[in-house]
Amino acid sequence: MKGWVTQKEMADYLGVGISTLFRWREQQHLEMGEHYRRKTPDSRTLLYNVEKTEQRIAKLCSTPLEV
Repeated sequence: MKGWVTQKEMADYLGVGISTLFRWREQQHLEMGEHYRRKTPDSRTLLYNVEKTEQRIAKLCSTPLEV
């Protein structure tokens, strides 16, 4: 899967829920413009960059937790 996909498609691809994508955005793990964007300037629909989002999540999953 490549390019920009819908929020549902990204969640399904990563095997997580849409609420998890929301949480990752809120925690600033995913950045607007790099990992996701609005479909149009006035849209509430989000699109995700598959390659960059997958790379970011893979990096987070391989980084030890800070205690």
